[in-house]
Amino acid sequence: MKRLISIALILLLESPTWAAYTYYRTVTVAHGQVPSNQSSFPILVCANGSSPCNASVSGLNQSGGGAHVTNSNGYDIGFFTTSACTTKVTGWEVENYVPSTGEIEAWVNQGTVSSSADTTFYLCYGNGSISTFQSTVANVWDSNYVAVYHLPNGTSLTANDSTGNANNANTVTATAVAGMIDGAGNFNSSAYVQINNTSSLSFSGAGTLEAWMYPGSGAPVGYRLDLITRHNSGGYEDYGLGLFDDYYGSGLSYVVMSGSGAGIQIAVPWNQNLNSWQQVVGAMTTSGTSPIYYNGTSAGTGTTYGFDNYGGAGNTFLGYNNDYSQNPFVGYLDEVRISNSTRSADYIKTEYNSESSPSTFITFGSEQGGGGGPTPTGGTLPMMGI
Repeated sequence: MKRLISIALILLLESPTWAAYTYYRTVTVAHGQVPSNQSSFPILVCANGSSPCNASVSGLNQSGGGAHVTNSNGYDIGFFTTSACTTKVTGWEVENYVPSTGEIEAWVNQGTVSSSADTTFYLCYGNGSISTFQSTVANVWDSNYVAVYHLPNGTSLTANDSTGNANNANTVTATAVAGMIDGAGNFNSSAYVQINNTSSLSFSGAGTLEAWMYPGSGAPVGYRLDLITRHNSGGYEDYGLGLFDDYYGSGLSYVVMSGSGAGIQIAVPWNQNLNSWQQVVGAMTTSGTSPIYYNGTSAGTGTTYGFDNYGGAGNTFLGYNNDYSQNPFVGYLDEVRISNSTRSADYIKTEYNSESSPSTFITFGSEQGGGGGPTPTGGTLPMMGI
């Protein structure tokens, strides 16, 4: 009898792998939202917030009824490759978590997102042994990202860089406001975000500038309204992305991307799209055709020869242009990103799909677990007669 009990205990302790997470759900990416396979892609996983992150997902709160998260910072919410909740995805970043409601905005790099079959990974939560963040934020963003600014919170604006380059803002005079995704920056005729000279932001050649913007009325007529610019101390613009408000007062009429001493202007009727969230992306090539994308679709192209790097100290600005004080952006900015490569049309479309409609891009499976104890995720116990 004792021998049989001992064998059973050994099998219990050694054979199965016991999951420390009590609950899990599948997260499934709809392959129809992905034009072609995308590697190291940052997927927006969000729920229980305001549109577009308003999918209702129970159990993610840490307090109140039905709370299944144990840590008030949401540190025991993680993303894994299987329901065993033991092998982490490449990385995740939690932009915002509200313990009382379970609101979450997270960016997840689970590897390659497929265009031919749905991609599934696992959201795991409910682990009382966890008291620290369990991933590496920089792992979410591939090495071509030189800066990613979520401009989060909506209450007190911060402009820290989520990549490993640590291109954090040195001066922030813009204020916080509710954004496209969590918080955003509120810019006016004198507000801006400044990142002092750093080597990773001083690059030439191919590059991509992108932002979600909410253009407001009241912008000065006849000037360029800058979203992202970098200027050398000698007054030369290394690169920039902005809107152009024409001299005839008909509204914001062009998107402008500059570099290599020349810019491209793409006619897009911005005057019809004031006071609404929209995504604009400029993808600069080193020769030939460079497109500008509006809400995930090419709005036109121009001939360019890459971004410049004139050398010397220079600062990067969001919502402003240090050399031309008459060029402020009036409105809100969110999810500002700078890459030192030309992002493809399919990448930009996938990005737009993920961020504009997360509930279409991903679906959450039903909650699993909660049986009152750990669940064996490997090995089996043989039937034994006692």
